[in-house]
Amino acid sequence: VESLQSCPKFGMHNPFHHVERYLAYGSVSAKAAQMLGEPGVERFFARLIQRVSPKSYAQALGEVVVTRKFLENFSGDQVRFLARSFGVPGDHQGQMSVGYRWPYGPVAIVTPFNFPLEIPVLQLMGALYMGNRPLLKVDHKVAIVMDQFLRLLHACGMPVGDVDFIQCEGQVMHQLLLRSRPRNTLFTGSSRVANLLARDLDGRVKVEGAGFDWKVLGPDVPVDQNKIDYVAHVCDQDAYACSGQKCSAQSIILMHENWRNTNLVDQMKALAAQRSLDDLTVGPILSVTTQQVKDHVEALLRIPGAKLLFGGEELNGGAHSIPACYGAVQPTAIFVPIAEMIRSPKVFALVTTEIFGPFQVVTEFSDAE
Repeated sequence: VESLQSCPKFGMHNPFHHVERYLAYGSVSAKAAQMLGEPGVERFFARLIQRVSPKSYAQALGEVVVTRKFLENFSGDQVRFLARSFGVPGDHQGQMSVGYRWPYGPVAIVTPFNFPLEIPVLQLMGALYMGNRPLLKVDHKVAIVMDQFLRLLHACGMPVGDVDFIQCEGQVMHQLLLRSRPRNTLFTGSSRVANLLARDLDGRVKVEGAGFDWKVLGPDVPVDQNKIDYVAHVCDQDAYACSGQKCSAQSIILMHENWRNTNLVDQMKALAAQRSLDDLTVGPILSVTTQQVKDHVEALLRIPGAKLLFGGEELNGGAHSIPACYGAVQPTAIFVPIAEMIRSPKVFALVTTEIFGPFQVVTEFSDAE
């Protein structure tokens, strides 16, 4: 609390104050990017991500690569260029309007479990580049990843006192925000918590969220089987990569009836069957239990015309060591007729309930619909 309140509202640097820090952070970014490009460091962070966030090595490695490229993009003078100002001539001699990009000063960043490196690093570095003094809270289940990355930044020249990093539960962080009153809070996570923060922090919060994501396949079906196979591959990746635990995860497919004459669903089923707990192409669900997913499946299957396309069972028939407080479910797809889906608000709410895991709804529509 005292650390946040010690930061003035004009920040740690701005276009008139400690401008040398813009170049300093360009140098920190360049060194950090270089270190992330070293094979041993790259593998260390990819494997560390896998230890705490269930995703395949390819997905974890992709997170490290995206982070490295972000740091490369903001190396050298690029941080300074971010603070570019503007000037507008006035309406009489000697007058000019000038605008500057100014920091908030003391800020807070709250990030989720599903991207333990990429999301907090990109958000944290953006805050630091512009002269803010951030308090960073990462989901406690995966905080070790940012603990190690902050140590890397310190080794690359970032002043130790520029970031406060806290390891705690959400309730503790909420009380800390209420006591310290940062000038802005960047929150990535559920709409429930976002609404709570917006109320309690008097609107001084920026929210990054997602929700129930839709994919529409129109009437123009490819003739080439290779293209249909590619559509199936994209659908599989969008729905089940990272075990469906990402903001952009595909929650529902609305297919034109023309796709009925293809093997798209069969291809999706075959790809889903290749996912394994052994290589974490499917793995633990950290925010929903197995029973909660099964209850949702049963509720959907009670809708007239609904049917299980594939999945719906516990991973490995229950032969795994995933704790009961987490979920362990096969990649699952359930077909629900669109007429039943929109028959009542209650059914529509059920069908569009987001399950933050390897789960999707499939439906079909005609030209008339």
